[in-house]
Amino acid sequence: MSHVAPTQVEILFRIEDEQGNEYTECIAGLERGEERYELAGGPVRAYGVSLGDLVLALQDEDEARPAFHRVLRKSGNRTVRVAFDLAVAPGNASEEILQELRNLGCSHDAADAHFVVVTVPRAVSLEAVAACLAENEARWEHADPTYAELHPDEA
Repeated sequence: MSHVAPTQVEILFRIEDEQGNEYTECIAGLERGEERYELAGGPVRAYGVSLGDLVLALQDEDEARPAFHRVLRKSGNRTVRVAFDLAVAPGNASEEILQELRNLGCSHDAADAHFVVVTVPRAVSLEAVAACLAENEARWEHADPTYAELHPDEA
């Protein structure tokens, strides 16, 4: 029996900021049938989703691609995003922070030399990641779960 690799597609996410402006982001997803997709990339702009999440994405005829509708099953991964003033380069302070995160068990993808999407696996303490970033005075945000979801009394 031959194994057919799942088709990779770009899933459209529509994001609205606090001022009501709409942005879009496309995240790679692996087709799992019945309009279900497993996210194969981390979110650069979208909130509430992480690498490996299973999502429902309905075909958007205007965009000619599936558009995110809702999360069906969480992967257990969490996402934080880090913005560096100093571009990440071998041996510099930004790379050292990323190495500390890798040592904790995280992985990351660079959106560019100054902005990194960090995937925090289920087995890694989100609090340890936050402490590492705070100790290094990094500029970062919770993307999944969001800060408001983690601290509902402060939102």
